[in-house]
Formats: sequence, structure tokens, C-alpha cells
Amino acid sequence: KIYRSIFQRLSNLSWEEVIRFAEAFQPTIQRLAPDLYEEIEGIAAGSGAALIDIIALNARSEIALGTLDDGCTSLAWTMNTGSAGRRQILAQNWDWTESVGENLAMVSISRPGKPKIWMVIEVISIALLE
Repeated sequence: KIYRSIFQRLSNLSWEEVIRFAEAFQPTIQRLAPDLYEEIEGIAAGSGAALIDIIALNARSEIALGTLDDGCTSLAWTMNTGSAGRRQILAQNWDWTESVGENLAMVSISRPGKPKIWMVIEVISIALLE
């Protein structure tokens, strides 16, 4: 519900138009990030939502905000951790609109062979999309 409103307000896009944009992202996600695409498929299957709806929500910034010159702030730095070597950190805030604030949650993601991720996510009920 929130993103339907955001797409309409910021980009003047209906949900049907958003889905058409999302369809263009699908093969690129499959090719460049097959492990993440598999996770998106799992989210769709587990939630009962259409795969393309989950792709649209994951590509929301690229779809809704692609023409804007404002948004979140990102930064990166490298730390010397002594005997453990160097460690790189990448961070991004999530302050672009207050309307998503009540749906934010902090999670950590650990995957074998991948760096650990601490991440702010938006918890969205798929039922609201219907």
C-alpha cells in the first residue's frame, strides 16, 4: 500500500506500470545475482505473492526514484584491525521518506562464504498489495 502510493506520487506510475518496469529488471537480477534471485523466489513462494511483485519491491528505488537527485546517503571506509588485517565497511542510511518509518526493522544476514550484513529493511505485508 505504501509503495503503490509512493510510485503514484513520485513517479506517476500505476502498479501495472511498475510491474512492467520490474519485468525488465528480472533477467538482469537472474544473471548478475543468481543467489539473490533465488532468495526472491523463496520470499515469493513463502508469502504466496507473485514473483514479479517481490521483484518490483526489491527494485523499488530504481523504478520510483530513478529520475530523482535526492535519496539516502551512503559511505564506505576501511579499518585496520591489527593482526586480523583490514576490514571494509559499507553503510547507507534510510531517511528518504518518513512514510516508511513505521515499517523499518534491523536484521542481520549471515550466509556461508559471504560477508555478514546488518541491514535496515522495510517490513511490508504482501496482503496490502492486493
